Parts: sequence; C-alpha cells; structure tokens
Amino acid sequence: MPGEIAHIIELAGVVLVVSSALVIVVGLLVALGTYLYQIHHLSLEEGYSQLKSRLAQVLMLALEILVVADVVETVTTDVSFESLAALGLLIIVRTWLSWTLELEVEGRWPWQPRMEE
Repeated sequence: MPGEIAHIIELAGVVLVVSSALVIVVGLLVALGTYLYQIHHLSLEEGYSQLKSRLAQVLMLALEILVVADVVETVTTDVSFESLAALGLLIIVRTWLSWTLELEVEGRWPWQPRMEE
C-alpha cells in the first residue's frame, strides 16, 4: 500500500478510536443530565432503569465503532495470521459484550423475538 494512503487509513483508525471515547464521554454526560432532569418526575427505580438503558446503548455504539477501528487498523498493518486471529478474538469479545448489554437493556437475546405488549 502506498505510504500516503496507509498514513490516511492509519489516521482514520485513530479518529475512530477517539470518536469511540468521545461517544462514551458525551453519552455518559447526556445520560446523567437526562437522569438528573427527570429525577423529580420518575420513581427512583424507573429513573435508574432508564439511566442504565441509556448507558448500555452508549456502550454498544462505542463497541461498534471500536470494531470498525480494529478492522481499519488490521488492514493498515501487514496482514498475518496472528493479526487476523487477534482481530477475530477482539470481534468475538466485543460482540459478546454487545449481546450481553442488549440482554441487560432489552431483557432478551438479540436473536429472540420481541415480546408483544
């Protein structure tokens, strides 16, 4: 890969990692701000449940961005069996985290149908 293009792709990977961190920080601040704003209108349990749900959604979004960053970073390095294995392991771990967060938020696994209310 030509040097300029590789540098641009590496920079894109760094931007994605930083973006993921910003998503977490801004999402945390927005979730806490919303919680504090609604604290007088909701019960303590309902407010906590909504805060937990918002934080889980923020973390799921950040995990998705980090998976993209890992793919970009792997493409920019010399592709080897070790780098692909590391990428695969990271994707498996992050996918598992995303699924468990969804279980926490939705009360069901991603492949289970939604409950009719």
